[in-house]
Amino acid sequence: MATGSTVKDSILFYDTRVDAHARLTKVITDVEVTIGAQAVVGGTRQPGANKEYPDLLSSGITLVGRNTVIPVRAQIGANCIIYPNKREQDFSGKMIAGGRTLK
Repeated sequence: MATGSTVKDSILFYDTRVDAHARLTKVITDVEVTIGAQAVVGGTRQPGANKEYPDLLSSGITLVGRNTVIPVRAQIGANCIIYPNKREQDFSGKMIAGGRTLK
């Protein structure tokens, strides 16, 4: 974890890198994930269940798949799923609203 970053109520598997001033709340990452500087992932506001998996993901947890790079200053809400092997160019804009899935 880099200077100024905060991680609350989260599980980060090995080889997860959290860059400077990133904030993670209720996030579970798989291995080999990079969270860009000043990114905000997860949160305490629950916008409702995940749109694709409402029965499985409604408690506010955000899941980040293996070998994914979350862009600098990205904003990803609660109850989101980010599939494995995503790169900066896979994120249209830098915001993923709560309850959404990025495949």
